[in-house]
Amino acid sequence: MIGSATKRARFDRFCRETTDGLSTAPLACPMGAQGSPDKRPEVIASFIVAEVMAALTTDTPGKAHSSGSKASPQTTEPK
Repeated sequence: MIGSATKRARFDRFCRETTDGLSTAPLACPMGAQGSPDKRPEVIASFIVAEVMAALTTDTPGKAHSSGSKASPQTTEPK
């Protein structure tokens, strides 16, 4: 979720007040905020891409890649 810390707090409060037990803990917000104080849209977009790529390529216990199976390191041998 792209947003600010203030928007995150408002969304947390909204969820507490309008839902029954919905946790916002796994929510990644704000995105693109780590790494640089630069607020240009293209810089934030680059950081968001980096965060998404890191999340997609990081193996975590019990989490499968989008292909549905755990990825194993592949090596190719020169021919």
